[in-house]
Amino acid sequence: MTDTKRDDENIIKEEKEGPGEKASAAVLEETEEIAAEPGEAKTAETGEASADEGTASEEASEGSKAPEPQEERPEERKTAKRKKKHPFLGGMITGLLISLLLFCLYRGYITIPFFGGYTFTIFLPTYYINELLDTGDMNYRDVERKMKEIDRYLDEYYLYDKDPELMEDGAVAGMVYGLYEDDPYVGYYTMEDFESEIESIEGNYCGIGVTVMEDEEGGGLLILQVQPESPSEEAGLKPGDRIIRVDDTDIRGMDMNDVTTGLIKGPEGSTVEIGILRDGEELSFTCERRIIENISVHHSMLELPEGDIGYICIASFENNTDEQFDEALTELTDAGAEGIVLDLRDDLGGSVNAATNILDRIIADDDLRYADEDNQAAEKGSLLFYQQDKKGSRRYYYAVDGKSCELPIVVLVNENSASASEIVTGCLKDYGYKVVGMNTYGKGIIQSLIQLSDGSAVEFTTAEYLLPGGYRLNGAGIAPDVEAEPSEELLENGADMDAPDPETDNMLKAAIDELLKEL
Repeated sequence: MTDTKRDDENIIKEEKEGPGEKASAAVLEETEEIAAEPGEAKTAETGEASADEGTASEEASEGSKAPEPQEERPEERKTAKRKKKHPFLGGMITGLLISLLLFCLYRGYITIPFFGGYTFTIFLPTYYINELLDTGDMNYRDVERKMKEIDRYLDEYYLYDKDPELMEDGAVAGMVYGLYEDDPYVGYYTMEDFESEIESIEGNYCGIGVTVMEDEEGGGLLILQVQPESPSEEAGLKPGDRIIRVDDTDIRGMDMNDVTTGLIKGPEGSTVEIGILRDGEELSFTCERRIIENISVHHSMLELPEGDIGYICIASFENNTDEQFDEALTELTDAGAEGIVLDLRDDLGGSVNAATNILDRIIADDDLRYADEDNQAAEKGSLLFYQQDKKGSRRYYYAVDGKSCELPIVVLVNENSASASEIVTGCLKDYGYKVVGMNTYGKGIIQSLIQLSDGSAVEFTTAEYLLPGGYRLNGAGIAPDVEAEPSEELLENGADMDAPDPETDNMLKAAIDELLKEL
């Protein structure tokens, strides 16, 4: 009876199903099998557990019968759809959340913003781990947070409009100038400042034609040299004048590079008003900016009763100074000079390469009285000087050009002779040349000007110089063999580089007197 009843039910279902409905039933059966709990067997019609295990086993073994069609329930259809709904979107959201979590772990903190510009920061354990592992000198995370905090306060309360570019330059400059106490030669250059500085080093610039240094007494700039036929000379500026104002800007206390590059130099044909102090009186001069060809070497022949003395004055060491020096020395030698006075007074230095080439031109290559630690001087040439960096690495400079100066030379210096001029003075002194004048400034360190990726640049001290005999001149300077200080007349009028006169320049006279002893 049981079998007959089952067959009748099948006949009835076949009459209700069309050909396409069997395929649908098969698909639904697969779906229901996915949704069903493990171990649960359901009948096609009612879904109830089968009561006749033997019959079910017998039907399964036949294999020829098609699976019985099943009717899909509404709740099972919903379950199937939920199983297949947007798996890619869910994975993407999960990935973003995991990435955000990893980023917060890397930073070490989470900042939650609130209304009114307030924030709440949660510090994670990784923050303190990063602090322990950070071997750098600066805590950039704290700096970044502080700058962001300041920026929020500026957005909220600052009366004027912010200039983000100027603020970024100021932030970087502040980082560099934080080294100023230990290294007063540090500097930061915007891209425009850097281009102007390179232009000046290469020999030409648009300005008024003065050489200046920081005035420690008055806080402004002290004029050391006024270039002949320059706008400054035409306006009436003199060596010894103290610049305290440029146009409407009081420059006392300002960085020298900021004043010269940002205020004094400018477009050709424009004018600039220079305010100075002279003998306690404040004066003002208007100068027209022009292209200044930086003639750093001045020379002339001093025809004296005792003999013809060649005079060479190096105002500064620029990239073309060595070429100008070679031309001057050749001209004076060909004209019959019996000796040379090399005047380096008020020379603040500059290009070390130019100084090296000038020493190479004077000192013979085979004078091997000094040797380097690797004893390479015998193969490379006479040791001129060497530099040493923070790691103790050394770089040696040699005389290698095959030339030398056979004339006696006396070097004339004062308290403003610095850097490259001290390298030349010290090296010549080590090789037996006489030095006359005053103790030099004492700057035996080198600054490197490094351009950054955005076109700006930084400058800071990277090494120190040592003379052939191993003497460290930084902070001590070079003592003269013969002391000579300027007279009141010389202090008032200054030395004339183009028309030197030993009658009015007592220091020059002292140098000539020492030179005549060697003729």
